[in-house]
Amino acid sequence: MSIYSRLLKLYKNNSEKTPKEDFTTEILVGILEKNSEFLDDYVNNFLKIKGEGFEISSQRYYSLEKQNDCRVDIVIENKEKIIFIEKKVDSFEENGQLKRYSELLMGIENKIGYLFYCTKFMKEKKVSYSNFRQFRWKDIYEYYKNSESELLIDFLEYLEEERIVMNKKFNFTDMLVMENIVEMIAKMDEVLDYASHLLSKHFEKCIKHSARSTQIGKNQMYSTYTRKILKGNGYSDVEANFNFNKDKYEVPHLEVVLWIENKSEYYSQFKEYMENPNSDNFKLIIDENKMLIGTSKPIQDFLSSENQIEDMKYWFKEKIEEMSKFKHETRDFGWK
Repeated sequence: MSIYSRLLKLYKNNSEKTPKEDFTTEILVGILEKNSEFLDDYVNNFLKIKGEGFEISSQRYYSLEKQNDCRVDIVIENKEKIIFIEKKVDSFEENGQLKRYSELLMGIENKIGYLFYCTKFMKEKKVSYSNFRQFRWKDIYEYYKNSESELLIDFLEYLEEERIVMNKKFNFTDMLVMENIVEMIAKMDEVLDYASHLLSKHFEKCIKHSARSTQIGKNQMYSTYTRKILKGNGYSDVEANFNFNKDKYEVPHLEVVLWIENKSEYYSQFKEYMENPNSDNFKLIIDENKMLIGTSKPIQDFLSSENQIEDMKYWFKEKIEEMSKFKHETRDFGWK
């Protein structure tokens, strides 16, 4: 295990919030900042912007009139040019984020501006700013994969271990998974179809949604959920899922969770409620731009059962009913 993965694991064990996005960005900035040749090479040959004498900083704040302040992940600049780089791992662009960065760059006088957007998976963004480009963490991995620098070698190992980039080679385990994938999905579907029925019953005013296969790649889970659970702004839903995200769990878990974006008018009310000893059934996790209120159970706890599927269904029934009770307890917090 790379030293970076060890440090991240240590942080996870001592905090409810895992800042993987910022952590990964700071590793890269630290490597480039340590060696000016690395930085000039990164700018000139990876970003393909010619120049020298560049300096790099991270998490730099800027102010915009009549809009929220901006915090840019990476800023690289010299006397002639300035570069903004926004990096995402498992999250997505906040509303209008890249547009605000474009406006900032256009307002900087006497320098040519560039805007880059780095993500785990490639999803084309339509940004009108002329010097806008996209790339993936995988592209960084490929650029440095033949490096002899121990710092970069450790960083690439970290990107693999944390699944920020994927190993492109099939292995024996992959073959076993492919042989059994249809049967496995059928089992999960039987359980989640039942959970979906329960969500419709207890949260009937909300939109039932199921994007099971698309969640596998994006969030390492297989889920069904009801969305727009709360009134007003911000994303919110109640999910029932099979979660096999190794960043969160050592082994796969069943989950029932209320997901609330920090843009919701009711975010603070839920946070304050959960920080007081009001709920024995659910835990609060603050993660990046959202909070999670819910419960989980390791799937391995069901393996010794003669009736695994029925026991999983019953677990979802109990927990969704508890979530319905939680809704009643917090009925003044904007529930639909």
